[in-house]
Amino acid sequence: DGIGQLWLAEWRRRIPDSQRTDNAAIDELGRALGAHFAAFRDRTLRDGWPLRRALQARLSLLFRRAVIDPSAAFIFLALAALDLERLRGEILRRVVFPGMPLAS
Repeated sequence: DGIGQLWLAEWRRRIPDSQRTDNAAIDELGRALGAHFAAFRDRTLRDGWPLRRALQARLSLLFRRAVIDPSAAFIFLALAALDLERLRGEILRRVVFPGMPLAS
């Protein structure tokens, strides 16, 4: 679906033939991110934070399973992106609403 699928297809195409194996962790990462992005397309969605927490829990599980697999690096990057997104949101919230308490 869209740019995400194109990016994933191109990324897989660039993997050298000698390194191409069945990588279940990368496939599971792709499915988790795809489901997350699809959920965010729902026009009735009011609060995305529960979806982000669910994705973080799923990625943490995948990371623990893939510790010695090269895919762990990509899972870690997805976890770091979620942390940066949360940090960016908190900074923005503090700028716009300086008197509000910290987010939970």
